[in-house]
Amino acid sequence: MAEIVFLKDVVRKENTVLTVGTFDGVHAGHKVLINTVIRKATERGARSVIVTFDPHPRDIINPGSSGIRLLSSLEERSELLADLGVDEMVVIPFDRDFSLLTSEEFVRDVIWEKIGVSEFVIGYDHQFGRNREGTIDTVQRLGDQFGFDSYVVSRQEVGIKPLAALRSVKRSMRRATWSRPLNFWRDTTF
Repeated sequence: MAEIVFLKDVVRKENTVLTVGTFDGVHAGHKVLINTVIRKATERGARSVIVTFDPHPRDIINPGSSGIRLLSSLEERSELLADLGVDEMVVIPFDRDFSLLTSEEFVRDVIWEKIGVSEFVIGYDHQFGRNREGTIDTVQRLGDQFGFDSYVVSRQEVGIKPLAALRSVKRSMRRATWSRPLNFWRDTTF
């Protein structure tokens, strides 16, 4: 397993390459991000970190009667990330107060000050922070301010179908009843 570290227990190391996301049911796009983090961490002699949330942010921001049905537990995600070569999975307890952080507060107070970062890997369409206000520009601007690099994984690097196709697959999977844990990522080559 990649070491599961809750935010309150994280040891700040500036020489860290990381990315942020829920990474539930790792698909091809996730795998490109994760492999980029690992490659860049290896190049720098840095630790590789995946920052994720528990519970899922949509359970807090948009609570429904049945909540979000996740494809994998924290432990299963940790095993997958370890199989890919990730050093640590930092888990942020997501609550209403955390959901109110601006993207700048998140990068400054959590990523920079608590975890530490030398390079932030971000997907071409990633948005984060209160009202999803944070973008690639936010990460690049704050990187310039604090002295960390950013790397944008382009749509071409990901090479996946449009997001609408992915949403269709996820909808179908949510409707299915699973008789055993879902480990589709272990059997798929990307």
